[in-house]
Amino acid sequence: MWAIGKAITSHSPANNFVNLPVLLGRYADVSNTYFSAIDYQNLLFDQNETGTMTDYYSEISYGNFLLDGETGGWYQSSLTQSEAVNQV
Repeated sequence: MWAIGKAITSHSPANNFVNLPVLLGRYADVSNTYFSAIDYQNLLFDQNETGTMTDYYSEISYGNFLLDGETGGWYQSSLTQSEAVNQV
């Protein structure tokens, strides 16, 4: 499994806002994923009883850094995991 995200930022005098897309992918030799994109969405941004990544960044920045995002996938790679590692 792998995830790629590119942040979209906006700056204002009061705070910084980042909208972070998270793309979930799986290698060609992986047929099953244990978690759905909705599971990752909830863990990272929406509903996590121990706190989301959104909650974390808001807390450590004293509300000056606002993070949100959307999770999409699973996207299938044409490479196996070993092929991807060997091409690095």
